[in-house]
Amino acid sequence: MQSKQTFFLSIGGILLSGTAIRLYHLETQSVWFDEAARLIIARADLGTILRTTGGDTLPPLYHITLHFWQMLGTQDFWTRLPSVFVSVLFIAAMYQLGRMLLSRRVGIFAAGITAILPYLVYHSQQANLYSQFTLLSALQIIIFWKVHQGTKRRIDWLAYIAINLAALYTHYFAAFLLLST
Repeated sequence: MQSKQTFFLSIGGILLSGTAIRLYHLETQSVWFDEAARLIIARADLGTILRTTGGDTLPPLYHITLHFWQMLGTQDFWTRLPSVFVSVLFIAAMYQLGRMLLSRRVGIFAAGITAILPYLVYHSQQANLYSQFTLLSALQIIIFWKVHQGTKRRIDWLAYIAINLAALYTHYFAAFLLLST
């Protein structure tokens, strides 16, 4: 029982710490060029978003997500909050990935490193697609591993297809991960 309590305290502490680090001074930086471009595209109607991103270097999923999120508010803190949220989910995904591939201890270590890695914290504090892309990439690997462990469940295969499509509609580089699996 003590082991289970220690585990939940460890994971809970890592997730809370990761969240606090990402929320700290979230609104103090000015919106910079890439963020402004994403916010402008996301404020358009859905048809314009699809047309604009069709000629852009980035697919539309992040812009569509931000479009609906901005209906709730447009302050800098608020528009960056989805990146914080998916970045915290990425911490949990890294725990799951480490646990699945090696052990629970490795999963906790992976989550801890992910929670404090400056590069990941930096991108989680921007209204940009990188946090969403990293989460979807981790989920691609997790579900790939699960599917290729011999599962016969249709839901796992559907999840694999859905995550890959979401990743491809977030960033074209998802194709490299898809091709490597």
